Amino acid sequence: MKYTLHHIALSVDRLDWYLDFFTKVFEMTVQKTAGDAPERKIWFHEGVQLNEAAKKPAAGTLYDHLAISAKEKETVIARAEEFGCRRIKENWISLPDGVTIELI
Repeated sequence: MKYTLHHIALSVDRLDWYLDFFTKVFEMTVQKTAGDAPERKIWFHEGVQLNEAAKKPAAGTLYDHLAISAKEKETVIARAEEFGCRRIKENWISLPDGVTIELI
């Protein structure tokens, strides 16, 4: 049997920023939402789950990075830079709060 990553869950203190980021940069679509602030949850069809945290989680304490398939890496990086992200390696970006994304 082949195993694949089903999803990754991120605890974030700026849920609306992350929703805007993933829908505009990666063109992800929301699958479902649950809860009320400050405990909302959002699931994307593409395997990312956002869990609203009442206070800012320490960057890098719950996971290492997200890996997201992207055919047009340069387009994604340009879109991400509009959100204040920066390229840290050829196909890696760092979000303003330290979340790291690898583009596969």
